[in-house]
Amino acid sequence: MLIADLIHTLRIKVYSIEHLTIGDWWSYKNVNSPFTRLYFTPRSSRTYIEHHGERFLLEPGTMVIAPPYTPVNYICEDFCEMYGVIFSAQLGSEVDLFTLNDLNWSQRAEGFIPSLFERLVEINPDRQMKIADPFHKAYNATITAQHDYQQPFHESMETEAIIKLIISRFLESDANPKPCQNQLNQERVLQAIDYIESHMSENLTLDKLSSLANVHPTYFSNVFVDILNVRPSVYIQQKRIEKAQLLLVSTSKPVKQIATEVGFKDPDYFFRAFKKVTGCTPRSYRISYA
Repeated sequence: MLIADLIHTLRIKVYSIEHLTIGDWWSYKNVNSPFTRLYFTPRSSRTYIEHHGERFLLEPGTMVIAPPYTPVNYICEDFCEMYGVIFSAQLGSEVDLFTLNDLNWSQRAEGFIPSLFERLVEINPDRQMKIADPFHKAYNATITAQHDYQQPFHESMETEAIIKLIISRFLESDANPKPCQNQLNQERVLQAIDYIESHMSENLTLDKLSSLANVHPTYFSNVFVDILNVRPSVYIQQKRIEKAQLLLVSTSKPVKQIATEVGFKDPDYFFRAFKKVTGCTPRSYRISYA
């Protein structure tokens, strides 16, 4: 469940926008990227994206999200014309929107939505990826180079507004949404999220977080689960691995230093936890994605 107060802090950073046609060569397994990828398909045949145990068909008129920090498989058995956007969508202090639970991953692009993708390409003519292989050493270099992309201010604002409008379609509530949490509990969880992000290297315990919220640990844990659908300890571990992934592809810091920065005091435990989540060691991840 998305915390209502957080959505107003949403920040979009765009790395790539392109319009391309792919063939049966577009087949990549276990792509675990720190960036969100959004695809819209005007024409296609037998093209799929797999993650979270589901297979999403890229059929004509469909939008599909490949979330960050998640193993994703790409499969094209014939052809696909697609618009692709690589971006990050951060809430509050670097909580990624598409790492939250209970989001939709596939939606129909109805009404005027297809024209928005055309407009994105029109006002971002130099943001195409130079290479499609996500494991090629130039792939993430192309993405990170977009930090220096110069765009007129009005077009930058329009780009961000369009992407927010598009991804809003993925946040539409289910037919029977859960009741909203009361304001005080939302504030407690928001405070905990901010504290976790800014104190990643420290020993983050349930007792510490519940003390900050001034409630009993069990009550705090139950509220946290009710709002984010994950226990605090699991959330903390998840965020530490995600931060490590980003540091591995965006910095040249030694792996052990990164482990310490994200809160793993034992390098061996960090290696095991990282491999369990991503399917590869930190060094292998850096080589593959950076």
